[in-house]
Amino acid sequence: MRLRDPLRQRAIMLPDEDFTYGMPNRPSTPVKAVVNGYYGDAAEQRITERYELMRAQAKPLSYADARNHTKASHMLSQHVRSTALLETMRSSQTLFKMNRFKNVEPRTNTHNGRRSASFAYLPKIH
Repeated sequence: MRLRDPLRQRAIMLPDEDFTYGMPNRPSTPVKAVVNGYYGDAAEQRITERYELMRAQAKPLSYADARNHTKASHMLSQHVRSTALLETMRSSQTLFKMNRFKNVEPRTNTHNGRRSASFAYLPKIH
């Protein structure tokens, strides 16, 4: 059995008075800054500065880039629109429909107030 020498005993080391155990508390929410809109104003300022920087770095448009159409491109777009309209009109007349569904009436009325001959038997409501 060993005996400890009383002269060799170490002094007890205690932490400082302001030492705390555990995890520190979260900082409080800055309610005054939130209510006054400080964070929204700061975000708006950052966005405005970013847009000003982008505007300063942007390449200026030449006259050719700023125009919408040349005469040729305008004529081409008109031709494409007119042929597309004609093509849809032609294709709508010759759409494929199975024989057993050719004489079936639609379940919904999409005539927007105009009555077709198939609805002539319905009485008019005034």
